[in-house]
Amino acid sequence: MYLAFFPNFFIKHVIISCTCMSDKEYLRSRLLVERKSLSIDEVNNKSKIIQKKLEECPLFQKSGNVLFYVSYGHEVFTHDLIKKSLQTKKNVLVSRSNTKTFMIDPIMVNNWTDLVNGAYGILEPTKENNHIYHNIDLIIIPGIGFDIQGNRLGHGKGYYDRLIEKNPKAALIALAYDFQIVNSIPTGLHDKPVDIIISEKQTIICK
Repeated sequence: MYLAFFPNFFIKHVIISCTCMSDKEYLRSRLLVERKSLSIDEVNNKSKIIQKKLEECPLFQKSGNVLFYVSYGHEVFTHDLIKKSLQTKKNVLVSRSNTKTFMIDPIMVNNWTDLVNGAYGILEPTKENNHIYHNIDLIIIPGIGFDIQGNRLGHGKGYYDRLIEKNPKAALIALAYDFQIVNSIPTGLHDKPVDIIISEKQTIICK
């Protein structure tokens, strides 16, 4: 009844605008459902392949200061990767979420036991560890979806967008299951694509 008072062109414009606005949220929801449907065995098997490919990547091998995300839920598993990297000469940095500023603090850690349950139930460095590291060579970045141009779809809170903006010289490698790589991700003017996407089936050099 209410819409009857508006011209048809206005109604069409509202419908089209709402559809465009919901594209990102629809894609996020669909990919999350598919990711959550993975069995533990699938997560482990795919993650092992992805980890091996990352370790063989020249960009990873030459990077001294590497920021890792600590996986949770059904994300590509990074716990073993971090533990293994701690045994190398790399400076291992781990993300700590600041829920007040919606920023990520890159914290250097020396042992896996330096991590405790933090924001959102994700393992992160303790509050007592204030060794924030700013000279980052490489960021291992998570995401819900990616396209072959390197555009990324996250959870929508902007943590990694701000981190990337603050560290423009850092290279970006995304770890993803192959189904997370789609034809196109809706992007904004300030979104920065990742350099490489590694899945269990392919490695995409985005730029």
